[in-house]
Amino acid sequence: MSYPSHPSSDFSQNIQNENQVLESLLNYLNLEKGSKILDVPCGEGKRTQFLNELGYEVVGIDADMNKIRHGVLVYSGLELYQHDMQDIFYVHYFNLVVLSDYISVFNRPKNENGYILKNLFSCLALNGYLAIGLNREPSDFRKLEEFIGEILGIGYEIQSLSLPSFSMDWMIIRKIISNPS
Repeated sequence: MSYPSHPSSDFSQNIQNENQVLESLLNYLNLEKGSKILDVPCGEGKRTQFLNELGYEVVGIDADMNKIRHGVLVYSGLELYQHDMQDIFYVHYFNLVVLSDYISVFNRPKNENGYILKNLFSCLALNGYLAIGLNREPSDFRKLEEFIGEILGIGYEIQSLSLPSFSMDWMIIRKIISNPS
């Protein structure tokens, strides 16, 4: 797999916009520097690197080993791991799990989505947040909210964060009970 050595201006603009979205999200959550963040799926680690530069302890996971290998070469010093979201990863550890690629992650059979959601939720420390990036379709939010209710049952609160100048909204799920039924 080959990767461009110099990103196009469109690509750079997309990264800059995504970084602004992430900063808005972090400001909204009032997350302290040094907080532990899981970036999933992290791809090559661009988002992971940005969050790390802001002063957070960030771990990135992605199922694609080629992306992880490339990210480790480009962004030395990052914690990037090849890991399938259907498998449990660091239970009760993270203050924030950032899932910004909602469409590709939840474009799977419902039972797989349930495992993924439960596993990501289990990664959260008490009062931790799972932030899911959504397109601007109100039906996306409603469908995901219903699905979360079915899978998690109790132990969480849902908020939404709308960023008018960007094309992505966030569903924010806060863990309020350490072991929901």
